[in-house]
Amino acid sequence: MKRSIKSTSPASPNNRDKLSNYVLTFLSLFPLGVPFLTVFAFMVPNPSPNYLYLDNEIRVEKSTQSVVAHPYISVVKNYTIFEKEIAALEADFEIDQKYLGIEDIKSISKTVRKDNDKLILIFDFGIETVEKEIND
Repeated sequence: MKRSIKSTSPASPNNRDKLSNYVLTFLSLFPLGVPFLTVFAFMVPNPSPNYLYLDNEIRVEKSTQSVVAHPYISVVKNYTIFEKEIAALEADFEIDQKYLGIEDIKSISKTVRKDNDKLILIFDFGIETVEKEIND
């Protein structure tokens, strides 16, 4: 009388087939996750050194219109649902015969001129401050 002994070791063919099925099933889910990860990446805010938030309403950023265009500083106003570019300033500020960019700005503040209700942005570079008038 022969007795068959079942092997339950991890190297047995039955367990290898099950393991390979689980691995292949898991790997087949990766392509389905790509659209989800893409949407998730656009939903998460990306703090960039090219963005400076003045407050919840106004953002100052360095941007370009095309690859070959000279960059400029864009002043963007947030209107709850949408945003609007309210000004496009030169990308470089000349102070004491040196050109400073948005990366060199220490702080930005805003004031409103009383006589004509124009927004004035004050860029502080540490060395000197520069005022730019914005037509809102």
